[in-house]
This record gives sequence, structure tokens and C-alpha cells, in this order.
Amino acid sequence: MRKYYLVRLGPCPDPNVNYLLARHVEGQIAVCCQMPGVILTVFNSKSTIEEIRKELAPTGYWFFIGEQGKDFGFQLPSNLVQHIEKTFAKNRVECTLSLDDLLELVEANGLESLTQPERERLNELSKK
Repeated sequence: MRKYYLVRLGPCPDPNVNYLLARHVEGQIAVCCQMPGVILTVFNSKSTIEEIRKELAPTGYWFFIGEQGKDFGFQLPSNLVQHIEKTFAKNRVECTLSLDDLLELVEANGLESLTQPERERLNELSKK
């Protein structure tokens, strides 16, 4: 699961964009903040950036999309980042799998298949 930041240039939210984007949102959380001329949406997804881009391209809107933790090329105000982090923290899913269970998942499906909570748990357990 990845956390994405989608910045769409436009005057207001568009139901067509929301409908197309909803297909990629995992869980109930999608934080949307409207600013003059820009709509910022933060969401969790199993989709790739390319899949989301292909889905949204026919809308004709200009947009930027990036994954948390990767170079994205723009700066968000710190109060907005704090709001986003609080919202996601409220709905955080904890992983309670054992080290052996996590290693079995990695062996069967690869490290990339682990969710963010599973990766954090693996890192935590491997430090002990």
C-alpha cells in the first residue's frame, strides 16, 4: 500500500475526477483540501502512479502525483502536512504478525508485496 499526493490544477473539485480516482483509493481515507486553483488529494492505494495517471488523463486536467517518501518536487505547508498525518494516524492499521510469518510472506510474494504496517513490523522485529 502506498500513500499518494495528487495535486490537480483547476477551479473546483470535479465529480468525474472523484469517480475515477475512487477506483484507486484503498480504505475510507482520502483527504481532500481545496485551495485557490488547486485541489490536493491524499490517499492510500495499491495502484501504481502510471495506472492512476492513465485513469485521470482523459479528464484533460493538469495534475501532479507523487508517492510519499519519494522525490516529488513541491513543498507542502507544515500545518497541512500535520493535518494529513493526524488524519492517517487515526486510521492506522497495526501489524501483529510474527517475524516468521512476515518472512514467509516475503519468501512467497517478495518484499514489495508487504503493506506499510507489515514493513514497519518487519523492521521493528529484525532490530531485536
